[in-house]
Amino acid sequence: MLVADNTAIAHLHLQNEHGALALAAYQRDPDWITVPLWRYEFSNVLWKLVRAGRLSPAAANAGLRRALQRMIPQERQPDHVFALELALEHQITGYDAHYVALAQSLALPLLTNDGELLKKFPGLAVSLAAFTAA
Repeated sequence: MLVADNTAIAHLHLQNEHGALALAAYQRDPDWITVPLWRYEFSNVLWKLVRAGRLSPAAANAGLRRALQRMIPQERQPDHVFALELALEHQITGYDAHYVALAQSLALPLLTNDGELLKKFPGLAVSLAAFTAA
């Protein structure tokens, strides 16, 4: 079991340049949990891709449906106060802090391709490439 942030979830469901790594990570450990916030972040990623002409609206809808079906049952609510404390202490966004808070509170790795999280939480955060290589 691991905590997946939106970068991992998006790569898994959009089959983009890191899609193969995300799929390999999911096949290695399909028990991904996440915070409810991922839904809003993922929708924003889809909007940006459609707006940039890199994804069709139909593909965005299909990706969202697949992701919702897979991830909603895996959502867990982190401690919001703890998340804010982490954000302030480590100078990360409140959004990112929710993933970190959940991972820390459950003593689980945080699967992410977010460079800042990988740098600031080396004992907790693991990249798709590192997770699949281990």
